[in-house]
Amino acid sequence: MSSATPPQRHPRGFRRRLTVAAVALVVVPVVIVGWILIRINETALETAWKERIYAVTDDIAHSITGALDDAQHQLTSISHVLETPALEPPQKLALLRSLVAAAPRGTSLAFYDAAGAQFDVIRRDDDAIGYPTRLPPALMTEEARTRWVFGEIVATGDSPALQAVRNVAVGDERWTLLTHLDLT
Repeated sequence: MSSATPPQRHPRGFRRRLTVAAVALVVVPVVIVGWILIRINETALETAWKERIYAVTDDIAHSITGALDDAQHQLTSISHVLETPALEPPQKLALLRSLVAAAPRGTSLAFYDAAGAQFDVIRRDDDAIGYPTRLPPALMTEEARTRWVFGEIVATGDSPALQAVRNVAVGDERWTLLTHLDLT
C-alpha cells in the first residue's frame, strides 16, 4: 500500500509576507518620489516668493529714491529763488508758486522762521495736508541747520508722506522750508 502524501501547502504566514513585500515594493517608491516632488515644489515656491519680495522691495526703493531726489531738486530750486537778491518779492512769490505747482511729488511748502514758528504756506490746489504751526524739535537740530534733513513719515489722508526740510538764508534771516513727499 502506498500512502499518498498530500500536496504541501504554503503556510499562511508566507502569503502574508509575500503580500507585505509586494505592497512595500510598490508603496515605498511612490512615497519617496512623492516626497522628492514635494521638496522640489516647495523650493520652487520659496524661490518665486523671494524673487517677488525682491522685486517689490526694489520698486519701493526706486520710488523712495525718486521722491527724495524730487524733493531735493524742488527745495534747491526754491532756495535759489529765495536767495537771489536780483528778484523782487512779487517775482519771487510767482516763481515759488509755479515751482510748488510743478513739483511732481511734492506737496505744499511751509515756511518757518529761525525760532521754528510758521509764517507762511504756499499750497497746491490738490493738497489738504496740515502743516504744524511750530517746527518739530527733531527738525530744528544743528544738523538740520547745515544740511538736508528728512523727518518722520506722516499720514496724509490715504497715503504716507515723508517730511523734508531745508534751511535757507534770506538776507539776514534764516528760514526753514518744510514739505511733505508723497511716497505712493
